[in-house]
Amino acid sequence: MVISMSTNDFWKKFQPIAGFDCVRMKREAQARAGIRTEGLSRDELLAYYRRKAQMRSTSKPYSSSVSVDVTCTREDSGEYKGK
Repeated sequence: MVISMSTNDFWKKFQPIAGFDCVRMKREAQARAGIRTEGLSRDELLAYYRRKAQMRSTSKPYSSSVSVDVTCTREDSGEYKGK
């Protein structure tokens, strides 16, 4: 069965996460990458990003070195209470 809904209807199901600022997080990540790549030549820069992409493609989605704490708060969210 296919259920069709608009994008707005889809996102209405999820409450905003207090204190989570996606744009700030993106800018901080870009700043860190800028610091790491400052002064690199074009070839070095390409090698850096290729290495990063390779690391991402071969790593597990949630490695043990990353701490993820997710708590579902929706009443109809099912049984997952994650950590």
